[in-house]
Amino acid sequence: MLTCGLALTTCQGEDPTGPGIPPRLAFTVEPGLAAAGIAISPAIQVTVQDERGDAVTGSSALITLTITDGTGTPGAVLGGSVTRNVTGGVATFDDLVIDKVGSGYTLSATA
Repeated sequence: MLTCGLALTTCQGEDPTGPGIPPRLAFTVEPGLAAAGIAISPAIQVTVQDERGDAVTGSSALITLTITDGTGTPGAVLGGSVTRNVTGGVATFDDLVIDKVGSGYTLSATA
């Protein structure tokens, strides 16, 4: 079994909320425990939020998830659809797998 944790990185690339508004990404559905090679459940959701924490429903951002460097088992790979379009302010990752058993994994989201 492996445990998937979360970490938030700053947005990179185009501002998904529009000019002058600082964007924020929030993990709004966190992963549970998962076995190596099995889809992480529940599906992870990342929401693009405005400065008040409200979902930016008009966002057209692409969100990418990665295993944060230095966490989990060295050399582990996050598989599945690691980049998703935002729909209604939310990107849902329903087929992610980590290929190596371990603990202390942290995921990072970038837009």
